[in-house]
Amino acid sequence: MSFGKEINEIVKGRIKFNEPLSEHTSLRVGGPANYWVEPKDLEDLRAILQFALNRHLPWKVLGEGTNILARDRGFRGLIISLRGDSFQKLEFNEDTSYTSYECWKRECCKRKVVAGAAVILSKLVSEAAERGLGGLEFAVGIPGTVGGAVVMNAGVQSACLGDVISSVKVLSLREGISFLGKDELGFGYRRSNLGKEEVILEVEIELKKEDRNEIANLMKDYLRKRRETQPLGQPSAGCIFKNPSHISAGELIDKANLKGRRIEDAQISTKHANFIINRGESKAEEVISLMETVREEVLRKTGIRLEPEIEIIGE
Repeated sequence: MSFGKEINEIVKGRIKFNEPLSEHTSLRVGGPANYWVEPKDLEDLRAILQFALNRHLPWKVLGEGTNILARDRGFRGLIISLRGDSFQKLEFNEDTSYTSYECWKRECCKRKVVAGAAVILSKLVSEAAERGLGGLEFAVGIPGTVGGAVVMNAGVQSACLGDVISSVKVLSLREGISFLGKDELGFGYRRSNLGKEEVILEVEIELKKEDRNEIANLMKDYLRKRRETQPLGQPSAGCIFKNPSHISAGELIDKANLKGRRIEDAQISTKHANFIINRGESKAEEVISLMETVREEVLRKTGIRLEPEIEIIGE
């Protein structure tokens, strides 16, 4: 059944029908979503979520699509994209009430930052650095939105977003708007307990005053390492598999002699074995087949079962 007319009547924001997800995912694959909605504001978001609930219509919030693999037949439901100004808030607490230079380094001089779910993570990182606020250097070069990064607890081996988050503002049709403290968010390695029934609206982060030059140098170091080790210039969904506790997934795939393995236009990167790149016209099912090949070969040779880090959506 088509709900297009009803959605047009309740949503003030932008609406598209049969929107190709290949245009909204970093891997550049994926069939159409039945309904693509960009809520104008919170009222719009509430309305479309209530509509989806009433019509038993599957829904998914999609940021920049950087850790998503959308299947070729698309998403039979509603994709919500928080691109309106209401979800782009970026607010820095510029309180300068510290009493001495030494106070910069103390707990009393932490600075609160509030970022809307749709803020691009790189914008948050760069603007924090410009203000001399440290704690997000590790996130330089990580693509996607703040909301998506929080759901996945994005980070590197030594640090993650959950380390600096103090609370998250969410919308749930059952609970309304609520604020979840750090202890309620269930942060772990590339996971949280968010994003299943609620929509992230804003994130409150605690950063600390640091020397701007030190921040800049750290960011340059992180970015240099990314450029040296990851295929940043090619379409990918980021790391495909989670790292086991004692060894990286990339190392396991490399040891299984799978670097460069290819199914049509889906290829395991020769630069980083835990990345699958789209060499042009790859299909989602080719990527999934390549993932299964990797899992089977790594399991056969090492006894370790790799778990996907990316989320697969759609039919």
